[in-house]
Amino acid sequence: MPPKKIWIAREKGFHTDTIGRHREGQFMGFVVGAVRDPLSEASGLTWYAVLHLFTEEGRHIRMQHASGEIPAMERRLREMLSELHSVTYGDVMIERFRVVIDGYTFGLVSRESELELLPNRLVFGAPWDGFYST
Repeated sequence: MPPKKIWIAREKGFHTDTIGRHREGQFMGFVVGAVRDPLSEASGLTWYAVLHLFTEEGRHIRMQHASGEIPAMERRLREMLSELHSVTYGDVMIERFRVVIDGYTFGLVSRESELELLPNRLVFGAPWDGFYST
């Protein structure tokens, strides 16, 4: 069974590049594509800039988001991150959470013996070392 809270390692230049801490707690930022049905070619892809904010203890507080084309979403994510104070990039330790925006699920959700970060499709599992598979 997955633990209630997991460590997520920052991997510079990869999927978990923009995670860390700020003055009020922890954060995870992404530009990510969401699809309603990953098995259907007709489902379409919507791009989001997403900033998840957590308490220092790892409880999800809120999510900021915007949708649009990739270059604009990359700029928007940089803007969201610039609004945080005392940012340091690094590993985070967070609890499971789930938010639904525009019918898409964003969160760290249980998948049998693993946890999956959605819609990023990053899977975390034993030995719970902070690293993911895609």
